Amino acid sequence: MSRKIIFQSLNWKIKDVNNHLEEIKEVGFNTIQLSPLQGIKENNYDFWVYYQPINYKIGNNLGNKNDLIELCKKANNLGIKIIVDVVFHHVANYRNNDINSLVDKEILSIKDLWYQTSFYNIQNYNNDYECTHYSLGGLPALNLSSKELRKLQFNYLKELVECGVSGFRFDAMKHLASENNYFQEMKDFIGQNIIDNSYGECIDCSQATLNYYSQYMKCGTNITISKDNENLVIWVFSHDDELTFNKYIPDNIINSEFEFLYNNYKADILYYARKFNNSWKNLNLKKGKEKETTLNEGVKYEN
Repeated sequence: MSRKIIFQSLNWKIKDVNNHLEEIKEVGFNTIQLSPLQGIKENNYDFWVYYQPINYKIGNNLGNKNDLIELCKKANNLGIKIIVDVVFHHVANYRNNDINSLVDKEILSIKDLWYQTSFYNIQNYNNDYECTHYSLGGLPALNLSSKELRKLQFNYLKELVECGVSGFRFDAMKHLASENNYFQEMKDFIGQNIIDNSYGECIDCSQATLNYYSQYMKCGTNITISKDNENLVIWVFSHDDELTFNKYIPDNIINSEFEFLYNNYKADILYYARKFNNSWKNLNLKKGKEKETTLNEGVKYEN
């Protein structure tokens, strides 16, 4: 299995990604991660909106199913894998520990949709049971033991695969309960090859928690790891660092550190490509590739 050099196109429209495929490949990326494509509760482009889905269907203001099929076809011809961010821990709320009325009735009609603890906020983020069975910041935990819910979620994954998607990034994986063989059933449904191209987000967690989820698939983490560990996904700077925690690192430092990870670590690496910022073009991920000086010049994006 080849190492993944992942281009995270956060909030990019699918058509914008399609328009830049050749350039993304030329820099040295072999995988592109799209933002969640599930339906959203508000028609705006704030990044957090995409992490509060209302359904398990393809299509929001970033693009539709046909856009995705077209992208996957072109990307696969170029040798680039497309992975899609998916949100399975919760659905959209209004404000705090409630459920938005726009959430699909096929979800809300499920009788065993919630745990008894789903609407209680997590108090101890070092407690694995609370992390997987309690509300995450006012977003109640879905009961992943529910057979009806699993059917909706896994069918969504299957539909994405049928569009040409090669794998997934599972949001908030350390908050996804694995009871009753949740991940094994998922693997059996969509195939080991898709799991091999997927990873789950396990940030700010203990080594024990990371080890636990790593038995199911690769995990994206921000905790310290060995340079020889091939079974994780790491990064220099994430969208949460910038947009949730208001951190800042200059573009040239991000690129320099990313090149260090590329040259010195064996784990898969993820590059957060801000929309309307073309600093990714200045990365030097190929021997002999001359540095470019096109930062923020000459690239058009759809509004």
